[in-house]
Amino acid sequence: MTGKSHLSYARLRLSIGVLMLAGIAAAARLGWPFSPCVFLRLGDLVLACPLGALEVSLAGHTLIAGLLPGFLLSAALIFLLGRLWCGWLCPASLAGSALARAGGFLIPGAAGAMRQRRRKLAAFTAPLALGRTHALGFLCGLLLGAYIFRYPLWSILCPLGVVSRSIIEAALFFRPRWEAVFLLLPCLMALFWKNGWKCACPVGLTHGMLALPNRTFTPALKTKQNCTRCGLCAKACAAGLEPHKGITTLDCSKCLRCLEHCPKGCLKLELMPFRKKKES
Repeated sequence: MTGKSHLSYARLRLSIGVLMLAGIAAAARLGWPFSPCVFLRLGDLVLACPLGALEVSLAGHTLIAGLLPGFLLSAALIFLLGRLWCGWLCPASLAGSALARAGGFLIPGAAGAMRQRRRKLAAFTAPLALGRTHALGFLCGLLLGAYIFRYPLWSILCPLGVVSRSIIEAALFFRPRWEAVFLLLPCLMALFWKNGWKCACPVGLTHGMLALPNRTFTPALKTKQNCTRCGLCAKACAAGLEPHKGITTLDCSKCLRCLEHCPKGCLKLELMPFRKKKES
């Protein structure tokens, strides 16, 4: 039963990824005003990326009223669902996973070789020990820079926007965009942060800050007796979280890879695990 549920998580993630990436291309071909990482226009309502909305408003030194309802709705969804976007819907993450799968299929062993090479390169930057505090400083610097220079630089460099615009360009004109070179940025930054680029992503951090009060559908231990502290769940987690020790909603993207990789099936999704701990 556990194995089947774990397999269904992986298949569901793959299916959603294919639909999301194909949906961006289809929307471009059909002329729909849709780009999931920049905006989604629903009549008069514009759902904007929370970080993008903050950057544009700070760059303009004014509150953009048209983005406020969509920003509040996005913030409410993140409050209710946590960083679900990062784990299941982010186009940049989905495209990266798709490329990794394709590379592993076309060149067996390529993914493992790349991971080993990354570990060796990361060993040189390990003394910097860049972590969450530095990433939050980076986020604050981006917002401050947008205010001072009156320009939302991150919205141009953001991997979500780059991937989305590249897919749209390919769907419409069958050619790559030159700005795809900006995707080297997260690849390089992944060498400096101990848990990789996903832990330094400003969009993910913005979602994490908004998700701090979130207490729904969180991975937690079923029972402590079966857990052997093998660490496989932490290795599978992009943020390096250890569910058996408790997690933070700032970091958890609810990707459920920890459930998939637990050999004993000790983890499960709980609706309000924090409240249950207080009651017990």
